[in-house]
Amino acid sequence: MKFACSENCKLSEQSISDARDNLKNTLDFLQKGADDKKYSSPYSFLAPLRDKEIFEEVVALSEEKRGKNLKIVFLAGIGGANLAAKASLNALGYDRGIRIIFFDTLSAVMPETFKKEISDIDNADEFLALIVSKSGETIETITNAQLITSLLEEKFGDISSRVVFITQKDTRLWKEGENYGASLLSVPESVSDRFSAFLPTAIFPLSLLGFDIKEFLAGAENTARECMENTNSNPAIISASVLNRQYESGVKILNLFFFHPNLEDIGKWSRQLEAESLGKEEKNSGQKIANGFTPTVSVGTTDLHSMLQLYLAGPKETFTQFVFVNENNKTALHNSKILGKLDDNFVGKNPDEISRVIFESVKKSYTDKNLPFAEITFEKLSEREIGAYMAFKMIETVMLGALWDIDVFNQPNVEEYKERARKILEK
Repeated sequence: MKFACSENCKLSEQSISDARDNLKNTLDFLQKGADDKKYSSPYSFLAPLRDKEIFEEVVALSEEKRGKNLKIVFLAGIGGANLAAKASLNALGYDRGIRIIFFDTLSAVMPETFKKEISDIDNADEFLALIVSKSGETIETITNAQLITSLLEEKFGDISSRVVFITQKDTRLWKEGENYGASLLSVPESVSDRFSAFLPTAIFPLSLLGFDIKEFLAGAENTARECMENTNSNPAIISASVLNRQYESGVKILNLFFFHPNLEDIGKWSRQLEAESLGKEEKNSGQKIANGFTPTVSVGTTDLHSMLQLYLAGPKETFTQFVFVNENNKTALHNSKILGKLDDNFVGKNPDEISRVIFESVKKSYTDKNLPFAEITFEKLSEREIGAYMAFKMIETVMLGALWDIDVFNQPNVEEYKERARKILEK
């Protein structure tokens, strides 16, 4: 993964050096957190990259539960409890003979849809149900878990060997899992869900589906090391500093523009990370604010034909982070008789080459309009590059939060609706 900025938003060496000084404590916290296998602070979200015990536990349980007959995985989880896994799997278009269905919202049609899914299951070893909730009490997750497990129990009886609870130790969900005899994977209390991409929350379902989590974590570890170095070439420091400069100049929208259709859910993962971490009404000092970018997700080339007119001609309040993938498919286009001479300019070229030309043309339009942007390039679409991107985005977010003097790890306003809903449902 490579990071670069457009000429009109590049920072001077002195500006980057000043940012390094401001972020020195944050770099120290990140480095300590990466080595903290006791998971004693929110900065421990990088510790799983060096924690072999978590990796070995996940792999062992994955092999045990997958067996020879697993056909479908049902995952009840929402937000940070499922987005990293869902985004990573969809990015690579995984099809290893095992399907996964994410129950990440509430819908009146879901019971009937689920009944159709389980009608094709003949034996209990053909399915696995994952209940993923750090708190163990997420309303939407427990509701969907009840739907999944109750219908499976009606058909198969005791399903304790086919259920895995992923939650914080000693939650009500954990204790129910113990009583029931289900398998359990723990997540640390200190690490926020949206920073849990390298915890069992994500890597267990990924491992079940045959995703190479070793490569995923290796890519993340390499990038994390680079992003924790106190140098002027640190991409996370540069990116956070550029975002800070843009925000101070009045830019309030961060457009995450992915030039690959498989990366849309990576965009949604990034969107949650940015929105929940940076949208705050109070600084650490207690000063009242109304803070944060509004993150949007665009997909190229599709959204060039729905949103580009606005981006180029509309209000100058958006900073764009482009993500482009260097593909390896070099299959040339053949001549089509039915198109006559219409396709003559494309014969012999491949879709990746054409996509690159379009991307470069879009960047030239941004440059001509003096619109600032950053560019992130994947060498190819792989587990290693996805892991690298997620590590980069989480560290970048932490650094931007430090520059803004806000707590990126809490979400007090989200908790308000949860508590209100629980009280109503308990009546």
